[in-house]
Amino acid sequence: MVYLKRIAKIKSFDTHAVRLINSARRCGFLFVCIFTLMIKRFFLLFLPLIFCLAANSQNTKDSLWFMNGELVVGDIIDSTLDVVTYKFNMKKKERQLKTEGERLFSIKYGSNGKEYFYYEFDSISGNIFTVDETRYFVYGEYDAKRGYKPRWDFIGGFLVGTASAIFSPSVIAPAGPIAFTFIVKIPKIKVNTKMLLSKEYLKKDTYLMGYELIARKKKTLYSLTGGAIGLGVGLVTAILLGQRNL
Repeated sequence: MVYLKRIAKIKSFDTHAVRLINSARRCGFLFVCIFTLMIKRFFLLFLPLIFCLAANSQNTKDSLWFMNGELVVGDIIDSTLDVVTYKFNMKKKERQLKTEGERLFSIKYGSNGKEYFYYEFDSISGNIFTVDETRYFVYGEYDAKRGYKPRWDFIGGFLVGTASAIFSPSVIAPAGPIAFTFIVKIPKIKVNTKMLLSKEYLKKDTYLMGYELIARKKKTLYSLTGGAIGLGVGLVTAILLGQRNL
């Protein structure tokens, strides 16, 4: 009987120990769940705040809009006496430049979001567009500089230049690429709608004027560059073929 009682006590102790172990496991699992939930809530609450702070730190940069459609994002150091001194990063290096106010359309300060306009409507001095019209004109120039790539004009100029150097007398060979440069400017400019600040700007006449101005300049540059390279390639080819003498 005593032996049986001892065995019963041992079994009771083992059962109690198992219960304690299971309880500890449950508590540990519960602790892990609570800790995981707290981490998730922390990220949900503070991640948006972190992103907002990062965005605000980027938005504190000043934006300089030039009359030729260029945009420089940096920091204004000084803007007195109609000369603006600013610094910006270019190829991971900080540069500091000065520019005259007449070259600028506006400066938008990142610290307060205010925009100061250097351009003024004055028909006597040649500023025939209003501030808003000029804004769209500058935006058009900007989009054309970014998105308009007349690659076919370069290829066409290259082919014409090569053919002119091979098949035409040396004196008149450059006439082919030059004539091609004028021809490529005849067709209507097609806007690259994949790289625009806003498609709504396409409804503005001055935006299209600014876009076309830069686009035609780029067509001229691309076709002339292709033509010049083509002339060189054609001349070398003609010499190798024995059609030209060194």
